[in-house]
Amino acid sequence: AADALEPGSTFKPFVMAAALQERKVTPNTLIDCERGKWVSKNFTIRDTSNQGMLPASKVLRYSSNIGMAKIGLTLGAPLFHKYLHALGFGERTSVPVSESRGILRIPRDWSEVDLMSTAFGQSISVTGLQMAQGYLTLLNHGVYKPLRLIREEGSVEEPHERIFSEKTTREVMDMMRDVVEESDGTGKRARIAGVEVAGKTGTAQKADHRAGTYGNKRLASFVGFLPADKPRYLILVMVDEPSRNQFGGVVAAPVFKEIAGRALTYTGILSETKVAEAAGGSNAGPASGRQRGLKLAGLDVPYLVKTADAPQRAPVMQLPGHLAKAGSRVPDVMGKSVRNAVELFARAGVVPELKGSGSRVVRQSPPAGAAWPEDGTSVDYILWLSER
Repeated sequence: AADALEPGSTFKPFVMAAALQERKVTPNTLIDCERGKWVSKNFTIRDTSNQGMLPASKVLRYSSNIGMAKIGLTLGAPLFHKYLHALGFGERTSVPVSESRGILRIPRDWSEVDLMSTAFGQSISVTGLQMAQGYLTLLNHGVYKPLRLIREEGSVEEPHERIFSEKTTREVMDMMRDVVEESDGTGKRARIAGVEVAGKTGTAQKADHRAGTYGNKRLASFVGFLPADKPRYLILVMVDEPSRNQFGGVVAAPVFKEIAGRALTYTGILSETKVAEAAGGSNAGPASGRQRGLKLAGLDVPYLVKTADAPQRAPVMQLPGHLAKAGSRVPDVMGKSVRNAVELFARAGVVPELKGSGSRVVRQSPPAGAAWPEDGTSVDYILWLSER
């Protein structure tokens, strides 16, 4: 929320959507990607792959800066700016935190170089929250949908502006699916067996403000959603200044996979069979026929246990905290981790208020052993946190 950075290639889907919406391109429009190097107006643009003529539908798959720069030029600064402003860039989101506005300059301040570089995520500064809000609009069938920080679902949504047509958003989402699911996509390390994933990689140069140029440091990122056809989860990963490898597809995409794997396991979207296969390294492929497994770290499958009386059986799924049966009294969570404590309360359908900072609970109200409230009774459940 506080840091505004140049996003890099994770910004490209918004530009593609604007061009499709304005009919500047279609998915089949051929674009010359200049074999990876294009000199225009004394400004050199390079790609990480050596591509020639590509249909617009593959520009995102190969993350071509050259292809996106040419698409940006077809839009022009006023039209380009209109779409970025409508998506919420340059403005704070509705999330109640201290937040940067980012940097979105007015159209008359854009040079042709700015127009081209903004098309591949440079010359503009955005926050992670703004990026999430932009993607939420894409996933909401093109209708602007502000971010909300919620404790309970079910509130009535007010109607908002339509920015993209459903056809446009579906075309862009299909392109993002290819980024992950096609063998030559830059985001293939984000794949998850049994669930189709869509996303976009990003590797942005970071400006060296002292030198007044771009330096050697990078922001590696990946934005993805799943399931690809009917998204339930949107996950944005940013790795600031990675040291061993700088590419978002190598550094950030596996982080997305880890987080998504935990979410899918926790909520039961992946069946017990699929989770067992993933944990045990079974050779059985998912329904799509792909022969790959979800290699989760130990904590990624926290509810898998082996029964002592039947070790030969496959692991069985224990219910996660929010689905397991609650005890008859308020649990004692003193000294427990925040995650463990919240899960224990969630079993009874209670979301406690967290106060202080830290990873351990040092005080709770009501005290352990108190009865859960009867229906219709309002009780404040508070956990105080500390590092002690």
